[in-house]
Amino acid sequence: MPRSTSNDYPRKSLPNFSTLQHGAGLHSKRELCSSFSVDKKEQRNKSNQESVPDVFITQEEGKEDVPPPKPSRIPSKKYGTTYSSNGDTKSNSNDTPVGPHLYSELNFVNKPLNGSVQILEKSDGKNGHDWSNVNIKISSRDGQENLNRNSREITIPEVDPPSSFDLSTFSTVLLASENKPLDPPALAKMRCMLLEGGARVIASHLTKDDLDVLRLSQNVDLGLGVLTGFELLVLPQGQQLRLDLLERTECLKCFVAITILTCGDEDVRAQVLNKWIQIAIETKTALGNLYGFTGIMQGLALPQLSRLRSTWLKLRQTCTENAFMYETKLRPTLKNMQECSNPQAPNTCIPYLLSLILILQRHLDMQSSFESLEEIEEKPINTPIESLSSSNKEKKVAFDNDLNLGLQWEQTAADYGLQLLLTHLEIGRTITQQWPMYKRNSQIVLEHVKYDDLMLDMFRTEFQMKFLWGSKGCYVAAKERYLKFMQVLDVMSERCEPD
Repeated sequence: MPRSTSNDYPRKSLPNFSTLQHGAGLHSKRELCSSFSVDKKEQRNKSNQESVPDVFITQEEGKEDVPPPKPSRIPSKKYGTTYSSNGDTKSNSNDTPVGPHLYSELNFVNKPLNGSVQILEKSDGKNGHDWSNVNIKISSRDGQENLNRNSREITIPEVDPPSSFDLSTFSTVLLASENKPLDPPALAKMRCMLLEGGARVIASHLTKDDLDVLRLSQNVDLGLGVLTGFELLVLPQGQQLRLDLLERTECLKCFVAITILTCGDEDVRAQVLNKWIQIAIETKTALGNLYGFTGIMQGLALPQLSRLRSTWLKLRQTCTENAFMYETKLRPTLKNMQECSNPQAPNTCIPYLLSLILILQRHLDMQSSFESLEEIEEKPINTPIESLSSSNKEKKVAFDNDLNLGLQWEQTAADYGLQLLLTHLEIGRTITQQWPMYKRNSQIVLEHVKYDDLMLDMFRTEFQMKFLWGSKGCYVAAKERYLKFMQVLDVMSERCEPD
């Protein structure tokens, strides 16, 4: 094979480096390479700009291409998208647009007492509400209502609801339609039922009436998804319920005192006193009704009863165990409940409510007093102070004196009861969360109780109001009724044991 010569291959023309100085050829070679790469890069960018429309050209030229954005996770408004419990999304098979929802579906979050947060997807009715089918009723533009028939509607409560105690329609065999205060036949009948009945049975009837007032034994809608009185108690629209509970406590306190002070014999007084102590023990220990226990203990702790030395001495001689229980267990328990230092028993069906009710209600009274004081101060400055009416002056003085809530611990605590105030409010929040447990406990303790209609009527607040103040006096304002009845108790206590 013939050997190829040098003339067969084309040669590139190379620059003559012999004429350049030392180092000049290397520098010119670098400039030549860099200029060649810059021209090539500009030519590539120019060709890309000519092939891509203007709308896709970024403002900053010469930079590298930005990666495309991630797909949006927001559900489409045009096509319906459903979410399963495990977080997967499922689109509709057909491409028909779905109309807008008339209500919002939310996941309600519950914060338990231990601080952990969990989403209540399913509720069994024992530990909480079933909010999965709660819809707010909203009418569409064409007048039709798009609601699920199986869903529970949230109703709007009344602004000024009536009292749960209907005195006009209440009737019982124990009282006539028109009765005077402290009707003697009714008093004798009730004293007989107290002495002959068992303490556990009497406490069960008292607890049943307390549960009816709190709507815990009834399935009623109290508005805005509220189902029981424990929830309504801490809400602004629950003012009437708070007043009813205060009325019931005062009536029970006066009822306990009057059944003891109307006994003519000292031995009978000691027997009735011993029976009420037994009822208080059963109400607290066996039934877990701390609300009814509070009313009984306040009646036994009245000064009109505490001054009866011979009666208490007779009780210590005949019923030593119950007298010792009252002094060492019951009275300290009531004080501990007021100071939030009493642990709650697991069988509690009605917790301690009196301090929470007083805090919420007296706060509203202070707010109304403050508003009335602002109306007084809004008068012109040139108006002399003498032109103010006596009622306005009294309101101003009362507001200055009512800067505190008037509770016991405000005078004794070092911080004026601020910590106890906060603790009672926190307990109120806990009560609203634990009402299913209270309902379950009440069903357990009252499961096999056979009720007596007369004994149920005896602990009805309507009966006690008519019995204590008469069929006409029960309509008088509460403060006036309580003040006059305390005077009656003073006279009866003096008659039992003169000074």
